Amino acid sequence: RTFSDGATFTGARRASGGAVLSSYVGNLTGFQPDVPGTYALIATLTDGCTATSAEVFVEVSWSEACDALAAAAEETSTAVSVFLFLLAVSLVWFASRNVAAHPLDPRATRDVAARLREWEERKAAVKRARLREKWEAERDARGELP
Repeated sequence: RTFSDGATFTGARRASGGAVLSSYVGNLTGFQPDVPGTYALIATLTDGCTATSAEVFVEVSWSEACDALAAAAEETSTAVSVFLFLLAVSLVWFASRNVAAHPLDPRATRDVAARLREWEERKAAVKRARLREKWEAERDARGELP
């Protein structure tokens, strides 16, 4: 299709080359372009039946102040994103630096090993006590003196 400014558009539109209408029904509408530049807006208004308005041609361009604000917003959002990412990484590192990652890590098995040593010592003490009782019973049965 050829527009009133002589431009012809065919095929797919450029990436990020559109605009969003804020309201397409009612007495008032507006649009917000998504990239800096000049836009041509042709609006055809109709009552839904037969009456239509003449086409309106509007040129929209962004001012230098708007471009500067967009650049500042982009820099700020990048800095904030990087800061939040680094904060998340540091929190994960801080939270996990003393957590054992492997089941055989000494930090994970230290308390288990201590409990096992204590248990083995108790078992050995009970075994020694039983062996001593058995030995004393056999000695008494033979009639030997202590």
